[in-house]
Amino acid sequence: MIYEDIDVGEQLPVIEKDPITRVQLVKYAGASGDFNPLHTVEEVGEQASRNRFNRSRDADHGDGCRGCDDMGT
Repeated sequence: MIYEDIDVGEQLPVIEKDPITRVQLVKYAGASGDFNPLHTVEEVGEQASRNRFNRSRDADHGDGCRGCDDMGT
């Protein structure tokens, strides 16, 4: 199937894949040269996620909105 064969409103078949594994992530890091621990060390990723959530939740964007995300919503 190519782009020109798809009609407006047509649904594409569902592709089901297994969850991404840590081994796959590390292999991708090796192939891309991106060994940032944020991507390859679970604890670092979890800590970054917690820190981002806490900063966003506690942020006061000057409009009285606390708990807004980076888009101000």
